[in-house]
Amino acid sequence: MKVLLVYPRFKYENSGGLQEPLGILYIASVLRKSGHDVSFIDLTFEKDFSKLNKETLDVDLIGMSSTTALFGTAKEVLKHMKSINPELKVAIGGPHPTVMTDDVLDAGFDYSVIGEGEKIILELLNGIKKGKISDVKGIAYRIRNKTKINKSCEFIENLDSIPFPARDMINWDEYNISDMGLIITRGCPYNCLYCKPMQNKLFGKKIRKRSSENVADEIEEIAKIYGVKSFFFKDDTFSACGEEWIKIFGNEIEKRNLKISWTCQTRVNEVTEGFLKAMKDAGCRLISFGVESGSQKILNFYRKGITTEQTKEAFKLCKKVGILTHAYIMLGAPIETEEDMEMTYQLIKEIKPYSVQVSITTPAPGTDLGEYVKNQGILNIHNNLETDYYANEYPIKLQYLTPEKLKIYRKKIYRYMLFKNAFSKRGIITAIRNPGKAFRYMKKRL
Repeated sequence: MKVLLVYPRFKYENSGGLQEPLGILYIASVLRKSGHDVSFIDLTFEKDFSKLNKETLDVDLIGMSSTTALFGTAKEVLKHMKSINPELKVAIGGPHPTVMTDDVLDAGFDYSVIGEGEKIILELLNGIKKGKISDVKGIAYRIRNKTKINKSCEFIENLDSIPFPARDMINWDEYNISDMGLIITRGCPYNCLYCKPMQNKLFGKKIRKRSSENVADEIEEIAKIYGVKSFFFKDDTFSACGEEWIKIFGNEIEKRNLKISWTCQTRVNEVTEGFLKAMKDAGCRLISFGVESGSQKILNFYRKGITTEQTKEAFKLCKKVGILTHAYIMLGAPIETEEDMEMTYQLIKEIKPYSVQVSITTPAPGTDLGEYVKNQGILNIHNNLETDYYANEYPIKLQYLTPEKLKIYRKKIYRYMLFKNAFSKRGIITAIRNPGKAFRYMKKRL
């Protein structure tokens, strides 16, 4: 069957650094492996919808993937396609359709894919071919204006069985990515307020991981095709792979003579000195940690399951082993005060990360934080784009903090990092080599 996949990231300026859409590229690779005729249109760099014309839309099914932030654009794309051919069948998957099924069907999408999409898309195509979709697991649709939600689809246990993402279907020159993304695991056993239970519906609580050999195979393939030597493991909790996994992975990388480096994301309560050494030996150069706050009260509110002491210890161990650190910070929890933000600032000064990202706490649909904010009547989001924490300034009406206070502390943290790095050995060398550029950089941020 003929399938067109569309990624609706159109004129999206607030994405905090464009990343390749691995989720929909996995769908493309699964479809191709199963013998379907697949095409892909990535709207990220397009100036208009001209590629979505009568010829490209002559397919059996169109598939999209969308977060809540992208859903406004996804609706525009749908409207354009349906204006060309009202009989088109369009399915949409991803975080927003998984938790906001009626919203998706109200917008005019024919099928909402709920959860992990690789198995579901194949079953859906089979159901369309047979003219019977009532047995297709993991989808929702409308029958006589009533929502029908089929049985959920089982998660894929063997992640090695999924073919590598169809990276050849996007333009890498336009993305200009220095670290190519990979996904190693799916699922998360933790219970953070701002992720759960939406994340469980997407990928489950149980950690599923690819084999070390399978990941090394993908890296080897990427290195040969694209000449890339730097990678970003996108998993939220990479350390869930375990120390034995990373040692085997390191041996595979060495055995294949792959001269690579990589970065990852994980939790401060899951790293030990031995594990960090194994990561370093396998090529890890930087770890991003979800520090979130320097206030234990705020961490507990988020149900983060970590302590500030664990944060301090994790950053200390990384420095000892020789791995750079990045700290993700969230300001603006519903119960947060200026004193809490000051604790965060002081923690940053103590742990001295290599880099930091400060975002404003943003409630997502389908999460317990989203429900809390809605029930308290303090939601301050007016459109889909504002669910992107890069794009908003005050998504929650806070009792103790004003938008100005949030800006002051975000700037305060960045100012500290700016001067810390400016007077580091690396920063001084950069300034000597290009003083004009260094001056403009600091002026812009101050």
